[in-house]
Amino acid sequence: MNRDSLGNTKMVFLINVLIGILLAGLSQLFFKRYGLFILLGMSIAMFNFFVNNILGRSMLHKFKNSSAFLYLIGFIIRIMIATGIGYITFRYNKYNAIAYLFGYTCNLLGIYIYLAFENNKT
Repeated sequence: MNRDSLGNTKMVFLINVLIGILLAGLSQLFFKRYGLFILLGMSIAMFNFFVNNILGRSMLHKFKNSSAFLYLIGFIIRIMIATGIGYITFRYNKYNAIAYLFGYTCNLLGIYIYLAFENNKT
């Protein structure tokens, strides 16, 4: 992984950690039970984002001939992990699954914030 993409991934990770802590804290204050599931969703989304960057970069450079197939397998495995955790939370309590999906989706907020900062630099 080159330095630019590693730096980008670190910045998105830091922004997402701040957003996750803020959302989980606010959720614990107002809803009492859903902060942990929001944080879980953010954590799984950040893990998927990080693994996606690592696998994408390494497959493009090391496995040029079979990169599409390996990327597809990695994509399916990551989706199965995220969906499995979502299903477990849904089985426990359907409202926890909503909080999990909210946290998982809020990962995109960190990516958008990072991209807005990068676009304003240029």
